[in-house]
Order: sequence, then structure tokens, then C-alpha cells
Amino acid sequence: MKMKYVVAGLVTCIACVTHAGVVDFQVESFVNAGNGYVEEGLHLISNDDGSSHAIFPDSISESMLGVASINEGWLGFAPNVEFTFVPDAGGAFDLYSMDIAASTVGSGICDFVVIGTTASGSTTNTFSGVTTIQTESFNWTDLTSVTFYSTGSDGGVDKLSTSVIPEPATFAFMGVFGIGALAVRRIFMM
Repeated sequence: MKMKYVVAGLVTCIACVTHAGVVDFQVESFVNAGNGYVEEGLHLISNDDGSSHAIFPDSISESMLGVASINEGWLGFAPNVEFTFVPDAGGAFDLYSMDIAASTVGSGICDFVVIGTTASGSTTNTFSGVTTIQTESFNWTDLTSVTFYSTGSDGGVDKLSTSVIPEPATFAFMGVFGIGALAVRRIFMM
């Protein structure tokens, strides 16, 4: 019986190792991401003071081109305003996909640049002539950061599908917990 509790505890710890989620920018009012914004374990930082971007709430009429409903929050920005996602608590993360589009604030067509950085280097994807919303797949793993920006006109992003991997110290803590749980089990078995 006690073994079941130990196994359940270890399974719970293993399940907590990664956190998969979707960054979907659901906010109640305008947010200046230049001051920092955290969602799904990722911290968003910008090279802009907030005058050329915003996380738009779902109640605003501006949108990413091609979005069927205005009832979605999203991150909109002027050309050449860079954004970088980094894990909020250290470690690494994976980026599976994200929605990109030109914004109704701009001229309606832009290019997107997305740069994924790992400990061993970086990969750059460029998407030219982006107009209406499109989901781009990346399947990048073990990232330390992702930087993105548009050129030519205002752009927008939404629904970043990610998985955050805790830093090595978290793994060490879970290992110590597992060993401790086994030791407690052994004491109670005697």
C-alpha cells in the first residue's frame, strides 16, 4: 500500500518536469510588454519602451488580419520592434508553433523573422509577404530564447505552443525528493 504512495509521488514529480501550454495573450486591458510580461512560464521582453507595441485585449477592434473574431487577445507591434521570450525560471523551452499575421493597424503585408537560440547556436526562419493569419510550425527544442519581429508593416503574433523545461536545479531537487521518498519507504518497511 505504501509503495503506491511512493510511486504516485514520483509520477507526480515526473509529470511536473515539463509544462506544455499555449501563450495566447488573454488580457483584460492593454499591456505594455516592454515592462515584462509572463505567461505559461515564459517571460516576454522587448527592445521598445512600449510606444510601438501592445498586448491587445479581446475587446479592441484592431486585430491580426484574417482572424474571424475580435474576441481574442494578441501581441501587436510596429516594424522592427524585437520581442524575446526566455524561460521565466531559467532552464530551456520548446517552441512547436505560433500564429503570425499582419495587423489591421499597418498596411496589411509584412515579413516575419523568428530566431530560435540554443546553447549551441541559433536558427532563423523568415516568412515573406505575410498577410492573413497563418500557423507556422517550428518544432524547435531546448531553446534558451526566441526572438521575433516584423519588417515592412505592423505585425502580430498569437497562440505560441510551447513546453517549458525546468532548470537543472529543479531536476536535482526532484532527484533528492525521489531518494528521500525511497528512504522513508524503506524505514517504514522495517
